[in-house]
Amino acid sequence: MEDNNHVPPRTPEIFLTVHHGAGGRDIHYSSSLLRRDANSGSTELLDPSTVDPGRIGACWVLFYQAGPNRRLLESMLARYAPKFDCPRDTLFLCLNRPGKGGSSSLVGPDGGGYTCGEGTSSSKEKEYIHLASQDVITILDHYDIKRTNLVYMCAGSTFAYHFASSYPERATGHIIGMSSWVLRSIDTSGDKPVVETPEMNSKVHKLAMSGWLPKGFLAYLGSGLTRIMLPVVVNNLPEGWFVDAFRKELSSLENVEFEEVYGDGAQFLDMMRRLYADKPEDSVSVNEEPKGVRKIQCSHDGDALDLAVCMSTQQELGLSYSYETFPTQKEILLFHGECDGMVSIVGAQYLAKTLPNTKLFTEPVGSHQGGMLFYPKEVIDALNRISSK
Repeated sequence: MEDNNHVPPRTPEIFLTVHHGAGGRDIHYSSSLLRRDANSGSTELLDPSTVDPGRIGACWVLFYQAGPNRRLLESMLARYAPKFDCPRDTLFLCLNRPGKGGSSSLVGPDGGGYTCGEGTSSSKEKEYIHLASQDVITILDHYDIKRTNLVYMCAGSTFAYHFASSYPERATGHIIGMSSWVLRSIDTSGDKPVVETPEMNSKVHKLAMSGWLPKGFLAYLGSGLTRIMLPVVVNNLPEGWFVDAFRKELSSLENVEFEEVYGDGAQFLDMMRRLYADKPEDSVSVNEEPKGVRKIQCSHDGDALDLAVCMSTQQELGLSYSYETFPTQKEILLFHGECDGMVSIVGAQYLAKTLPNTKLFTEPVGSHQGGMLFYPKEVIDALNRISSK
C-alpha cells in the first residue's frame, strides 16, 4: 500500500447518462473522460457525451456487480485522476444496471424478457449476464469504441471474464482485477466439486452451492439485507460507531490513507449514504449543480440476479477459467490483500495459475474494504501504462 507522496483526491465528476438501446430498453450508465492538459499538467474530467468520439483514445469498463458500482467508479477516479499521466483521452464507464438495482430493466417494452439468442434455452442468470455484456457493447458502439480494457472489483470478476471470453473482438486483452471472486466448478458426471477449484469465497456462497437452499432465495435474502438494513444502519446509528466499525477492518496503512482522504470520517459517511440511496422514492442524485440536481428513478429488479450470477457455477454460466477460453488475452493483473476476510486470496492464486499471461500482486496487510477504496501504486501505474498503448 502506498504510504508516501500522497495526493489527496478530489471529487470527480461522474456523468450519468441514459442510452436508448435495442427494443426500447433504457441502458443507464455512468462515465467520465480524463484528458491531460499538456500545458498545465492538470487533468480534466469531461462529460463524454460532449466530446467527439474520435478523440477517445482508450477506454476502461468497470465491473462491480451486487454493489454501488457508480460510486466505486467515483472512488477510483478520485484516486486516479490526480495521477493520470496519459497522452490520450481515456474514457471510464460502468453500467448502473446490472449492478445493485440501477434502472434498466430486463423486461422489454412489450412485457416480455430477453433471451441469449434464437433457439437457446438458458437460465435466468446466464441470460442476465449475457444482457449485461450486450449493454456494454451498445454503449461502446455509441462512442465508436472498437475495443476496451476491463477493470473489476470482487464480484465483478464474473461479469468481466464473461465479457472477455464471449466478446474477445471487443476487448483489448488487458484486465485489472481486485479481490477476485471465483465461481465454483462442478463435475457434471456426478455433481462433485472439481478438486482444483479453490475453496468457496464465502459461507453464503458455500451454502448456496451445497444445494440445500436455492441460490435465488439466498440472493434475494442478501439483496434485501443490503438494500433495507444497511441504509438503516448508516442513517440511524451514531456516525462515530459506523466509521469506527469500518476502520477496524482496515490495516494500519489503510487507516493512514483513510485519515488523509476522509479526515474525521464525515466525507466517508456521506459517500456511504449516497452509495445506498437507491430507493425508488429517493432517486439517485448525480451531478449536483447550481442549476439543480439531476435525478433518476431506480428499480430493484437486478439486485437478486446480480448475486445469483455470482453464486452460479461455471457450467451454469458457460464460463471456464482456462487458457482455451481466453486465447487472445495479453495481460491480466490481479491485486489481492492477504488480510482479505471476505474473498479468499486462494481464488486469485487459482486464476494466476489457470489464466494466460496473469500476474498476482499481494498486499501483505491489505483488507477487502481497503482494496475497494485505496489502490496501490502498481494499479495506478498499470492504468497509465495500458491507457497509453
